[in-house]
Amino acid sequence: MLLGRGVRFLFSRLLGRDLPLFLFCIVGSVVGSSLHMMDPAGWEGGSSSRAPQSEPNVNRAPDPTAPAEPEPVAPEPDVYHPLLDDNTRRAELDERAGFHFVGLSEKHRNEVLDHQVKIERAIEKALLSDGYSRDELSQLGKRNEIRGFLFYPKGKLLSLSGYKKGTEEVSFGTHRSKPYRDLLSAISSSRLFLTRVKPIKKWELKRIF
Repeated sequence: MLLGRGVRFLFSRLLGRDLPLFLFCIVGSVVGSSLHMMDPAGWEGGSSSRAPQSEPNVNRAPDPTAPAEPEPVAPEPDVYHPLLDDNTRRAELDERAGFHFVGLSEKHRNEVLDHQVKIERAIEKALLSDGYSRDELSQLGKRNEIRGFLFYPKGKLLSLSGYKKGTEEVSFGTHRSKPYRDLLSAISSSRLFLTRVKPIKKWELKRIF
């Protein structure tokens, strides 16, 4: 009631005369409609017409239909990287043989070199896996010294059947093969000096011996 009188008094002051009651009702209706159309969010006690934003659920349960996260991949074991490619290894073995190949046919010579390449590559991998120095094995002089124990144990070339047997043995397990055991025997008896930079594990002793 007081608000209506105040609005009527305000309009009468603005227009310079008192408003009739019916005109005052029309003006009041227009003003009320305008106030109703305004957003009442700023008024005390008013509620916003906008829907409240949902807060993120920090403790939300995992979606069972979501794809599972990949498990961490275990690190790969030590990968063997040959010190030489087969062509370079073959050329060195051919030069190391020297006079031992004198009188052999080309076919016999190639067969011997084929077996020597396979045996030496397997022996090299086993030595590196057992922790022997890669730097020493990378030296040509040390490789030729090892070749003497492997391929010329009595100062002469082995028979072709002997090389075939050695190839078969390393293919079934280098650490248990005769060529590798003969080489370890030369190292343990100080006939061949080769540095081990990584200590051998106890569980590997059965594999070697």
